[in-house]
Amino acid sequence: MTNAVKDYAFYGSRLRSEVPLSLVPFCAIQQDPPDMELKFGHVPEFLPETVWSSPFVSIAANGSALVRAPSAGRFFVKDGREITLESASGSTALEIETFLMSAVAGIILHQRGVLPLHASCVEIDGIAIAVCGISGLGKSTLAAALVRQGAILISDDICPVWFSEGVAVAMQGSTGLRLWPDSRKAFQTDETFWSPIRAGHAKQVRAVHQPELRPRRLGAIIRLLGGTHAKAAITRLRGPRAVSPLDEVIYRLKLGRLLGRSATLFRDVMRLAQAMPVYALQRPASLHSIDYVTRLVSTVVEDAA
Repeated sequence: MTNAVKDYAFYGSRLRSEVPLSLVPFCAIQQDPPDMELKFGHVPEFLPETVWSSPFVSIAANGSALVRAPSAGRFFVKDGREITLESASGSTALEIETFLMSAVAGIILHQRGVLPLHASCVEIDGIAIAVCGISGLGKSTLAAALVRQGAILISDDICPVWFSEGVAVAMQGSTGLRLWPDSRKAFQTDETFWSPIRAGHAKQVRAVHQPELRPRRLGAIIRLLGGTHAKAAITRLRGPRAVSPLDEVIYRLKLGRLLGRSATLFRDVMRLAQAMPVYALQRPASLHSIDYVTRLVSTVVEDAA
């Protein structure tokens, strides 16, 4: 793995990375100092004075975090600015990037005070639409279907949201779509450009290449419903119910709470519920109706304009 240091647009910030990244765009202008840096270095196996720990993530009393990923290595994340990586033997840049764009990105955003929606976000007619839901409900699949029809991918799986002059804006994150085999087959994609997110994993990722994007106004949130549904339907949600339970809306909510952000996260999602329409979308498990589902989404865009 080469240590070509470059600046990338990373969830609304400028990341200077010693790891070559393929799922986020280069920053058009290299500036000093960057907002955060990813460097190779020694990372301890355990953190002192932990307030919470699992086999995968540990949080220390000072707010720093340790992420353990056997196929990629260990990440030490500090102050929303410093990421130190001790890579695993034989790990690839894509394996490292898989965890960088998931757990590590979630921790960084919480540390920086940015609201991380558990959502894939696309731009349609100049408006950002966030498709929210827990893992496995098809956020990336719906985003891929919308991109196929001309939408612009803003971020897959985690949508960073910031409030600028009272307006919620979505910022660019990972521009790599991660799909299971059935979704790739349904969209008749060229398998040449897809790579496993890690060795032996059925889910594969493909970079949707595009330049650095400016923040987009977040116009609506669509919440994917779990369960089995005979037909696709979309309904408006109102009041606190629109964004509860919070762990279905916020990425890694537990980690955010452990980092002392409980009150801020609650406040921010309530602001979203007041500022824009939120919808519940049910869709059949089969992908045969995906084109109809995207037409339902187009009605949301009309209301959000």
